[in-house]
Parts: sequence; structure tokens; C-alpha cells
Amino acid sequence: MHTVYALFVGIDDYPEQPLRGCVNDVRAAEEWLRRSGLPVRSRRLYDAEATRAAVRAGIEEHLSGGGPGDTALLWFSGHGSEEDTDDPRASTGRSRSLVCHDSLRPGGQPLLRDTELGALLDRIAARGVHVLAVLDCCHSGGATRDVAPGAVARGVEWRPWWRTEGACGGGGARDGGGQGPAPSRHVLLAACRPHERAYEDVVYGEVRGCFSHAVLATLDRLGPGATYGAVHALTEERVNSRMPWQHPELRGPEDGRFLRGDSAMASPFLLRHTAAGWEVNCGRAHGLRATGAEFTVRGARGDGPGTVVVRTLRAESALVEPVGRRPGAVGTDRVYEVTPSALAFPPVAVSLMGEPAAVKPLERMIADAPLLTLSGTERDGDPLRTVVNSGHAHVSGGGGRSIPPLPLRTPKTRAVSSTV
Repeated sequence: MHTVYALFVGIDDYPEQPLRGCVNDVRAAEEWLRRSGLPVRSRRLYDAEATRAAVRAGIEEHLSGGGPGDTALLWFSGHGSEEDTDDPRASTGRSRSLVCHDSLRPGGQPLLRDTELGALLDRIAARGVHVLAVLDCCHSGGATRDVAPGAVARGVEWRPWWRTEGACGGGGARDGGGQGPAPSRHVLLAACRPHERAYEDVVYGEVRGCFSHAVLATLDRLGPGATYGAVHALTEERVNSRMPWQHPELRGPEDGRFLRGDSAMASPFLLRHTAAGWEVNCGRAHGLRATGAEFTVRGARGDGPGTVVVRTLRAESALVEPVGRRPGAVGTDRVYEVTPSALAFPPVAVSLMGEPAAVKPLERMIADAPLLTLSGTERDGDPLRTVVNSGHAHVSGGGGRSIPPLPLRTPKTRAVSSTV
């Protein structure tokens, strides 16, 4: 039977820089998990119990108790910190860590660094356990904007005695999420982006982490079976409505079901309602090139799926308007799967050169491919240049720019590789 092994770490009682909502967060998270109906084995570490040694032991001993098909959940609410580093695994030049209870006093214990935490979690995941880390903390030195009255950042400045211990080996995860040489196998749901701060504030009369409260409210709304992508989409909007400078981040499969990991979503794109209106998480970075593109809404209530059209194109998303009616009849606190339809992604132009007998089969394949079109002449602006010689097709970007290898085969080509 699928069992969730959960470690809840909440630290308010920090020397000099106490917090007020972290224990509230993890208690609420554990209560939600109990209500979920899943078999649960919990361990909790509050305040002085959450020493560096205890947190590490909780991961190595308790979270490691599951086997294939089980889930390991680490929920941490407390301070985070960061510093400059020359560690080659840190692509941003910053090392980020969780601040344990015994780390802030002069001469205290080192932090739980990102590389160390990521390696611990990935060792568990390597055994077939689904691993999720929910981290509600920030990394000070990032955002410096003014905050709402009463809001408190969950971050502390780096302390000199923390420099005495380098990052532990065995993995390449950053921020518990993974930016090292090998992809991490665990899922990270983080309160903010690496350079940002995470905040706590009074929410409905109780001090809570804005992120933790939003995650649990979203899970209550979506119910069991929600995907990570849907949870992240609604959580981000709830947090942004309260703290516009804090952007929760998901590192892991958007189509995976929360706490299970198995795929439950057919489309990689989602529609949600924000303060700016309806928004699809598809933008220029995904290949969307023009307004007027349409997306079909999957599962919308009413007379079949509806359609939305792009009105404002952004780097990572697009603002859209429903065509004819609102997408669904359940209000704005729901996430819809959408699939691109008319004009969403203009075809990529391909120029072909080389042996005619080998070029002809590729021409027929491209003619049948909806996202590819043949270029009449070779131009530096062509995204793809294909040269066929000696039974091999070599593909490069327009003007000779390099591209990743393409796993393409035809009756007349043995393999396709990329060149610079």
C-alpha cells in the first residue's frame, strides 16, 4: 500500500531573528495530510528539536523508510540563507541553504547546504520512492523591495562560522531542487525563486507563511489527484495576490500527481485566472510567436471544450480571452488544461541540401509534418539547415548555429547528428 513518510520541520525560535508562523505551517500541513486519507508515518521537529543533526537524521532514517511506490515528503518552514560560492555546481554563483535551529548562535553548526540536501533526497528517490520537498524559506540578499506592513522575510544574512564547512559531495542539487551536472530525481515546490525572499504574514488572524498557506488552500480546492502543475499555478497566483514580488517555483514534472508522481495530465499548458485576467503558461520562451493564436480548453463544463485566443504575448505566458463564453462554469479558482490549436506555433522553416536521392524522402516527411515547412532558398535566417551526404543528415541552426541532436531517421539516412 502506498505510504507517505513525512518529515515536518518548523522553526520559529531562532536566536535574534525569530519567526512566528513556521510551526503553524507544518502543523497545518500535517493536518491536511491526515485528512487526505493516505497512510502516513510522520516525524516532526519543532524549534529547538530541529538541529542540523536531527534534520539530517530525519531525512536519512525516517524518510528513507519507504520503498518503491511510497512517497517521502520533507516540509520545511524556517529561515534560508545564501552566499557567493566558487563551487562549479552552482550555476548562479550562489550557494543556498536551510538554517537549522543550532546554526545562528556564534560558533553554531553549519547550515544544511543545497548540494547536501539534494544528494540526500536523490539517494532516497533512486530506490524508487517518490520524493517531494516543500520549502518555505528565502535566501537573503536577493530581493530588496519594500514589503507590506507586518510581513516578515524568512531569510538571514550569512554568518562567518558557516564558511568552515564546504558543500558535501554526492549530488548536484541546488536549493533542494537540482542545478548540478546530473538532473535531480526529487520534486521541489519552493516558496520563491532562488534570488527572492519568502514572507510570512497574518492570514485570517494567524501568522502563516504566505506560500504554505497558499499551497494548502490550493490542495483543499483541487482535491486528491491534483497535478504539480495545477497546484503550482494556483499557489503562485494566491501568493502573488498577497506578495507580488514572491514567485513560487516548481522543479519537477508538471503532469505528476501531487504526492504520487504518476502522470495525470495530457497537456503541458494550463489556463488560470489571475489579477490581470485569464492566462496560459505558454509564451515566447515556448515558441509562441503571435497574438491571435488559439488554445482549446480541455474539460471545460458546458457544451464541450471552449476556446481562448491570445491577446497579449509575454516571455513566459500569454494573456487570453475566451471565445464566445467563459471557459467553464466553476469560477476563477480552477486550473484548466489547454492544447494549442490555430496559429499557436508557426512552422519551422527547413532548408535541404545534398544528394537528391536522400533529400527526396526528407522532403516528403517535412511535407507531412505540421510544424515544419520547406524553405525555397538557403537563408541565414532559416532555423534549420539540413545537409545530406553519404547516407547521413547533418542538422544545424540557420547560419550554421549549433542545435541539439535530432533523433530523426528516414529510409535513406542511417542517422542524423548536429554540427556547429
